[in-house]
Amino acid sequence: MQIKTKLAAAAFCAVILSSGFASGSAEEIEMLREEIASLKERLSKIESSQQAQQEKTAEIEESFAWARDLELSGDFRYRYENINAEGKDNRDRNRIRARISLKAIITDQISYHMRLASGSDDPTSANQSLDGGFASKDFWLDRAYMKWRPSESWELNLGKTSNPFFRPGGSQLLWDSDVNPEGAAIKYSGNLGEARIFANAGGMWVEENSSDVDQDLFGMQAGFETKIGETGLLAGAGYFDYGNVEGSKTFYTVNNSGGNSTFTDAGIEKYIYDYNLFEAFAEISLPTEFPVTLFGDYVLNTASDVEEDTGWLAGVEFGRAKKKGDMALSYNYRDVEADAAMSAFTDSDFLGGRLGGDGHKIQAKYALNKNVSLAAAFITGEISEPELSYDRLQLDLKLKF
Repeated sequence: MQIKTKLAAAAFCAVILSSGFASGSAEEIEMLREEIASLKERLSKIESSQQAQQEKTAEIEESFAWARDLELSGDFRYRYENINAEGKDNRDRNRIRARISLKAIITDQISYHMRLASGSDDPTSANQSLDGGFASKDFWLDRAYMKWRPSESWELNLGKTSNPFFRPGGSQLLWDSDVNPEGAAIKYSGNLGEARIFANAGGMWVEENSSDVDQDLFGMQAGFETKIGETGLLAGAGYFDYGNVEGSKTFYTVNNSGGNSTFTDAGIEKYIYDYNLFEAFAEISLPTEFPVTLFGDYVLNTASDVEEDTGWLAGVEFGRAKKKGDMALSYNYRDVEADAAMSAFTDSDFLGGRLGGDGHKIQAKYALNKNVSLAAAFITGEISEPELSYDRLQLDLKLKF
């Protein structure tokens, strides 16, 4: 019962009691009046205390209002891995990947995104091997960017951003799934008749050199998504221009060409060619009882002066492992030549992160529930030069929140 209601009830009782004691002595009536006055005073104090408490609660809520605009998420993966690369010792290792993300809503249009991840300075991997005599593992700034969405159609990211470029079927022919470019990215999505059209563009900083030219990347994609009867079709093309790469040292780690053509200068590996990449891609979603998606990705390095400049990937995915009991199975085959792409940012698992070879990847996933899943993947292929076989088995337990 509210304080004002209690006061009204007390006043009502006072009236009733006063009329009831009207025939009583003056002394009794005076005593009753004093008790009623005392009751009113106590009720008034309670009301003041309650009001002060409400003001204090409102002040605390206002102080922590920012917490309502924060979103925390993350994931953890435990992986057993066996690598059998011809010419090297068979390798078994256990690895973890831990990531935690924070999203802060600044305004209705602007948000801030940050993610910390395990790993190293390798942009294509957030894995940490379980070794080093129980030594503590490193955490790195994996993402840090602002997102501006002036409308439902447009989006601008600034900073170390999530990859803005579309990857058909999750293809890693050009981009490893762990790569987070740095710079500015613009994305557009809208409707044109019955189709959805989209465009992605980015201006990225790759290397800044105090005593030499900088290396950068300008990339763009455009495509559409529509239905032909009950069959879904998505198709598009892209162009990625790495600036000032010819003659520069290999990215992020000296002497790590990843199969790209290089020469040695004063003990440092440097790129022979530029990398100006034309990409074409497509996805087809079939009208079946459970999801079936066919996908393909093609790349041509238009700046290479040799024939080792093309790559392609084709695959199929059955099902989606999103809720308890769901299963998914996927397969892809790829053939990628040594200078078809920038190896520093392509799939770090296929052929050990090298270009110049071909092979298969088959993967199965099972969802224990919406936040816990099991996965197994097997990669097998042949490195072209020198001719070497490469096999890799991965068993994963994944958690997310």
